[in-house]
Amino acid sequence: MRVLAVDPGGVTGLALYDRNLYAPHYKGGLPVEFDSWQTPDYDSTVNSIIGESLGLDAIVCEGFHIRGNTHKLDAGAFSQTTDLIGACRFVAS
Repeated sequence: MRVLAVDPGGVTGLALYDRNLYAPHYKGGLPVEFDSWQTPDYDSTVNSIIGESLGLDAIVCEGFHIRGNTHKLDAGAFSQTTDLIGACRFVAS
């Protein structure tokens, strides 16, 4: 089983669980079943989502609730968060 989890808001992070080590990540030269990482920017996040999408059994994306003041908090982050959720939906389809 291969599962990618994405936290699209604020500090964006991803986690990959790959039980079969289909495309393993390496830590210290050893294959691992689970890895997590933060991405520095929007483009890196999209590239990670697309890059890890091969052979996925599931993709999990944290929920994001749009409220009256959401766009006031950080307009750029609001747009990027919704776009990243869209990237997850695209990969899942």
